Amino acid sequence: LAGSTHDGVVTVFNRDGSVLHKLSGHKDPVRSLAFSPDSSRLLTASNDKHLRYYEMKGGQQVASLSGHRSWVLSVAFAPDGQTCASSSSDKKIKLWDLKTKEAIHTIDAHSDQVWSVDFNESGECLASVSDDMSLKTHKIIAKG
Repeated sequence: LAGSTHDGVVTVFNRDGSVLHKLSGHKDPVRSLAFSPDSSRLLTASNDKHLRYYEMKGGQQVASLSGHRSWVLSVAFAPDGQTCASSSSDKKIKLWDLKTKEAIHTIDAHSDQVWSVDFNESGECLASVSDDMSLKTHKIIAKG
């Protein structure tokens, strides 16, 4: 379990409710959190236009991912645990390769901010919802 306060600090809790880690790095409020499928990693999305990528074993930041031009509103791991998607007030969705820590694709399908993204169980489809009053699905083509 993890949560954040307005200061951008993320608190990760043990199953018994005790604090496991306090993760700093964001300068603004965190909008979204996502654990990897095996719960070993955590992604956070913030108003500071960045995603932060943490390893849970030691609570260390692995990377700061940047590429959005406005608040990052949502983040989701793909079922493979090696890819993630983020959405933003910049009206864009980005797909990220977490091995290279780089954006690999930008989806420009909405005319207003994109509030949420999530993968289906197979990772072949990504859904997004926007202030443009639409819910859209996007076919994800596997790398390689």
